[in-house]
This record gives sequence, C-alpha cells and structure tokens, in this order.
Amino acid sequence: MEYGTLEGIDSVSVVHPPIDGPARLDGSRVAVILLGAPGCGKGTLAFALQRSYGFEPFSTGDALRAEISKGSQLGVQIKALYDNGRLVSDEVVVAMVGEFLQNTDSGRVIFDGFPRTLSQAEKLSGLLADWCARVVCMDVDDDVVASRLLTRYSCKTCSKVYNEKTALPENGGVCDVCGGVDFVRRVDDTDAAILTRLQVYHEKIAPVVDYYSTKGEIYHVDASQSTENVFAVVSDVVFK
Repeated sequence: MEYGTLEGIDSVSVVHPPIDGPARLDGSRVAVILLGAPGCGKGTLAFALQRSYGFEPFSTGDALRAEISKGSQLGVQIKALYDNGRLVSDEVVVAMVGEFLQNTDSGRVIFDGFPRTLSQAEKLSGLLADWCARVVCMDVDDDVVASRLLTRYSCKTCSKVYNEKTALPENGGVCDVCGGVDFVRRVDDTDAAILTRLQVYHEKIAPVVDYYSTKGEIYHVDASQSTENVFAVVSDVVFK
C-alpha cells in the first residue's frame, strides 16, 4: 500500500487503509502511542497521521487546558493545582483519557507524549484492552533535539510547528495550515531549560520504555531521519 509523502504536511495524499481489512491484524480499533524526547518530532508526526489517516489526537496539555476553559469542577481543581505549582495526578490524567476513549467516535486515536510515567502506562494498557495498540518510540540524540528546540516556533492560531532550519512555511510568513501570520516560541526553549527537560524526560520515560519492551509492544524509529522517512516508517508500523 502506498501512503504518500510529507512534502509540507498540508499536501499529503489522504489515504485511509481499512481498519478491518488485511492491513489490520484483528479488526480492532487502532491506538498509536508516540514516545520521545521534547523536539523529537512527535507533534509533527501526530499532525501528519491525523491529516493523512484520520487519527483523532489526544494531547494531555490540550485536554487539561480545555477542562479549565470549560470551568468544570475538574477544571477548577486543575487550575488550583497549576496556580500552586503542583502537578496533576496520574489518576486525573488517566480519567480524562478514559473519558476521551469512551466518547470518541473514531476508530483511530493517537497519544502524543502520553503516557509519561510507568503508572500511566499500566493504566493505559487497561483502557486499551479492546484496541490494537502501536507504541512508537522516536529515538534521537540529545544534541539533535536541542538544536531543533532552539530553532522551532509555531503558529499562534493553530499551533502548527515550524523550524528555522528545516521546516519553514511554504509561503514565507504565512502558516501553511490556517493562513495565520502570528508565530510564537515556547518560553522554555532555552539552553538551560532544554537540558533540564531532557534530564527529566530520560528519568521518567526509561521505565515506560522498559514496560512496553517487556511486553514486546514497542517499535523504535530513528527520528533523526527526514520527516518524510519517519512518516513512511511509522505508517508501515501502524498498518503492518
């Protein structure tokens, strides 16, 4: 099956391999779990899978912000934790994932950067018991990650990510996706902050990778390759 390429994600051929066809192992709903350091390309890949194959994304940060915006009881609790500099518990995040899976009409979902802890991974396995899960770990050296983070920015309107060296908008200062002209950088994309984030990532994610490796459910992908190559490799993994 030909999946197309990623020459500027917006121009990818939209191909939807049948979930219950020969490309599926058992006809199950498909869940893709993307693991990888900040700046490895998870967001770009998730965006491509969403646009090309109809995957519905789950982003922990987006879900938490949405809950706060709704002003729900849970949102009030989350905001209080944020305001006091405290982290949201695994129980809250996993509950939000469970609600997402229960309410989605899509047979294809993608988790970008979740799970982040062993506890989350174990609980997610239970929630995905009836899904065909594909765990993809995007491997890339820390120096490559640091270089990418220091030169990345995103559209203020739709959050499409760009890079000064490798992924500029096709039309100059205009977003390829929404046509926006305002762009922003993350305040923590600095040398010191990036080093800290990478240290925390390696400490937290190692048990998660070990967990999926023990279960024989993880696929390692060289994320230092071009976006097009990574997309092609992951497409083969997802629909093998």
